[in-house]
This record gives sequence, C-alpha cells and structure tokens, in this order.
Amino acid sequence: MTMEQMLLLALFLGLLAAAVLAACLRARSGDEDERIPYQKPDFRDRAGFEVNDLPGDEIVQLQQCFLCHRQTVGELEFLIEPGWKALVRVARAANSLHLEDFDAPYDTNRVLYQDGVRVLVRTSPGGRYLAGWTRGDFHYALYFEEGEMGMAGGLMDDFVREMDAEAG
Repeated sequence: MTMEQMLLLALFLGLLAAAVLAACLRARSGDEDERIPYQKPDFRDRAGFEVNDLPGDEIVQLQQCFLCHRQTVGELEFLIEPGWKALVRVARAANSLHLEDFDAPYDTNRVLYQDGVRVLVRTSPGGRYLAGWTRGDFHYALYFEEGEMGMAGGLMDDFVREMDAEAG
C-alpha cells in the first residue's frame, strides 16, 4: 500500500467516524427537543401532571398540546380571536420552563399581583409579551410573540386566575 493510499484510507475512516458521531449527536439531541403531541393537556403518562382548568374567555381556544423539553414541560397553543397565537408552558416547580426559547429584547419588566399571585411581566413594542408565575407546585408562563396593543395584558388575568395544573 502506497503512502497516498494510506492517506486516502485514513481520510475515509476519519470522515466515516465524523459522520457516525454527527448522527449519534443528532439522534440524542432530537430526543431531548422532541415535541410529543397530545389531544388534551393530560401529561400524566410521561410527566405526571395534567392541566385541568383553562381560561374560559370565549375568544381563547385551545388548539394544540405538546410535551417537550425531555418530557417535563407541557406546552399549550391557543388561538386568540381574530387570529393571534399564545403559548402557555406548564412544569412542576422543580423543573425549568425553558424560557430561553422566548429570549428577546424586552423593554419593560414589572411585577404585578393577580389575586395574590406574583406575576413577572416582560413586554416590548409590537406585542411581544411574556408573563411568568408560580402557583402551588407548578410554574406557568404565558407568551405572545405579537398581538394587539393591550390584548395580552387584558387576557393575562384570565390565564393566571383560571389555569390550574395538578399532579397525578
């Protein structure tokens, strides 16, 4: 075997090893970030909790439910008439809601109290809105990427007062 053939063989083996490593890493990260769809927000089979109360406002409609972030976070997608989208994340207080997914420049940060519940609210022009609170053994976050002026703030109290999760 010539030196040129040995170099080509070494290059081939190196590329093969890199491809196998990349496939393994992709498969592993896919499991961590997988979003598992659910018909309703009952995640008891994998995460040990369900969301049993939702906002009752007639303009708020639950569209989809997912379990994500290593099967620890419930994500509920709502349609807010006439065509806005809101996401709610729910996780046990011992787990993260992974709010880094919603990182953006927010212009204002303030703390509000809704029926005795402390709510951290972040807003920015254009409607980006993130509210987070803890009640009982669960963390909650409400996120709007965009919306009409005042819409998210007007609906936030419905979500804080009416959403409830329970272990089971």
